[in-house]
Amino acid sequence: MAPYDKAIFKQTIASADLQFLKQFDGAPSGKLWSDKEFKHFVRSEIPGVMYHYGDDRQLSEAMDNAISGSRVPVRIRDGRYVTVAGKASLFPGLHGQGFVWIDMQDGLVLGAFEFRPTNGEPAPAMTVWTKQIKTDTISLGQLPPAFAADMADWQMSFGVPLASTRYFIGDANRKIVLLHDEDFCAPANGNYGPFGSDCDQTNADAADNDMAAAYYMDETGYKTNATAWMLNPEQVSFIGMRDRTCGSVLDPLGCRVRMTRERTHVILNRAPGSRPRR
Repeated sequence: MAPYDKAIFKQTIASADLQFLKQFDGAPSGKLWSDKEFKHFVRSEIPGVMYHYGDDRQLSEAMDNAISGSRVPVRIRDGRYVTVAGKASLFPGLHGQGFVWIDMQDGLVLGAFEFRPTNGEPAPAMTVWTKQIKTDTISLGQLPPAFAADMADWQMSFGVPLASTRYFIGDANRKIVLLHDEDFCAPANGNYGPFGSDCDQTNADAADNDMAAAYYMDETGYKTNATAWMLNPEQVSFIGMRDRTCGSVLDPLGCRVRMTRERTHVILNRAPGSRPRR
């Protein structure tokens, strides 16, 4: 996948229009969430799509549920990176967690929402969003490194698994897979990921979750509020073949990661309507 390139962000916000955020450093996230200027400049960047969170609702409503009453302090890092976060229950048993990240210097806004879906999709699931990007494929490495670092901090603080199924919603009525292209065994990820052999397992889990998400979106037509309860026979067949192949090599987890990532790219790159019939 391509590395981070700021040019993928369109219609960024003027830095001067975001300086008001500095006064909220350390304030409850819920207080900033209700601020008039925040609504105008930041919350307006949430894609206006339907999202399945307990039921079909606007993605903005899911974010409201998580952050509107949050007492988690607003954090400003390095004088430019603002993070806002919170968690809440839509109803007993359905908990949602939200995170918003703002780069006051470059005028960028991204956010994430995580919960355990009840609509048949792989769980837990985290959706990263921004209206400032329109793309058909994306990986974490194409997003700002500072965002990836702050999102990892949020995941660790809120108990969101680093290898969670990940999606992306941009400036289009379409949900796509946000691929795990980070290596949890790399020294750069040591502050966030597991150590030793556990990191190999996390890489394998992340690859599996990317493939499951790719099959699910392929099955449901990349709808932002898709619902389906089925395991694709093609997926079952591939997993059986992969496990037989990798069970006889010296590095079974490495083999599993390679084969799974290759299969995921096949699914993501095939033409619409070319999915094998059942």
